[in-house]
Amino acid sequence: MTQHRAGFIANVGLKSSSRLWAEEKIECPRRQEALNILVIDDDEDDMEMIVDSLNNNMDVKQVTSALDAAKGVAALKSGEMVPDLIFLDINMPAMDGFEVQKILSEDPKLADIPIVFLTTSARRDDVLRALRGTAVHYIVKPDRFADLNDKTAEVIRLVINQKDDG
Repeated sequence: MTQHRAGFIANVGLKSSSRLWAEEKIECPRRQEALNILVIDDDEDDMEMIVDSLNNNMDVKQVTSALDAAKGVAALKSGEMVPDLIFLDINMPAMDGFEVQKILSEDPKLADIPIVFLTTSARRDDVLRALRGTAVHYIVKPDRFADLNDKTAEVIRLVINQKDDG
């Protein structure tokens, strides 16, 4: 199912999203080192806000979303996608973010993909558990869209800088 909203197409499920420029769908201009990002979150409203935020960032080439953690993991394991960065929610039915993190960390092809937890949980135990694992950052979902833009942009800059240094 595709939803049209203010300048972009957000595809629900395991799909890509890109901006609409004028009346035709074209790739928006991005920096050469722009990132391909996977977002795994079961909440459609949160997903839409996160995709909007990431699509506003010139350092993001493409955003792929999965409303179901198992589908996201399956696409990663099949090689259907190899993102540069994963934004991951913790609280999801059937498979939570920690289970996804563990599965990815045990797969040599996927273990090096940076994971950023973007979740509503501010519990200290969740933060510590995430960062003891393979997560490179932990963000509590902000209430304001501008704050989400700032927080995701900061993480994206860090990942790009790390890629440039590596």
